[in-house]
Amino acid sequence: MFKARNILSSFIISCLLLFIPANEFQVFAESPPQGGFSVPGQESLPQGYQGEVSAPFVPSDISGLVAEFYADTGVTLEAGTNVSNWADQSGNGNDYTATFSARPTFHSSPDRIQFNGMGNRLRSATFTLNQSFTRVFLITPISWSANSFICDGFTNQTTYMYQNNLSPEIRLTAGSSEPEHPGITIGVEAVLIGIWDRASSQIIVDDGTPTVAGADIGAANPAGITLGNDAASNNGSAISVRAEVVYNKVLSPSEITQITDYFQTL
Repeated sequence: MFKARNILSSFIISCLLLFIPANEFQVFAESPPQGGFSVPGQESLPQGYQGEVSAPFVPSDISGLVAEFYADTGVTLEAGTNVSNWADQSGNGNDYTATFSARPTFHSSPDRIQFNGMGNRLRSATFTLNQSFTRVFLITPISWSANSFICDGFTNQTTYMYQNNLSPEIRLTAGSSEPEHPGITIGVEAVLIGIWDRASSQIIVDDGTPTVAGADIGAANPAGITLGNDAASNNGSAISVRAEVVYNKVLSPSEITQITDYFQTL
């Protein structure tokens, strides 16, 4: 009889629960949270919160993204570790490719593309990219050599950034004036940002104080992108790169902070 009563009671309770609105009752494995709950990466949310939790930032959240590269994604290797293609993740098809003699090498822990400071170079096909534009790199200088190119446009020595002198100084230009930044430390990874915007061009490292051109850097447009060298493979830098994004506009200070913070979590 006792067992029958228990079965009947369970059945009645189950039926009653069908008529209770879902938002009127909660079940907790432990005692209910006092004052709210938290989601990793988000501020504490109030108890009973029914809104949406914002998605984490990604570079495509900023308008104007034209190319996007990560060393752990879309890398094609030939003959072991030689990089023949680095696929653009923005969806625009602006892949990097390399001829046999110009191929940089892939390294892991962490995944990165390494340029030897000589003939290594990655270069896109031509695409529309005019001033004003921004390039952002997650980069480590392996060694320092005067007049070695970190990047260029599709056309040789049009819109480029390079190592200046024998100390870590970086310059950026489009054929005329060259703003100079104190540089990045050899062997230390940094978020390096170049903004090509005529007299308002900038070089920024780790969201620090920008070096602003103050004079016109020139009117050249890149018509594509080259990495690790000039477009003719004559002036390579010994660097490793884990990521790059390119935007067809000047990033705002808040956008620079967003992309810097994002790269520093990779």
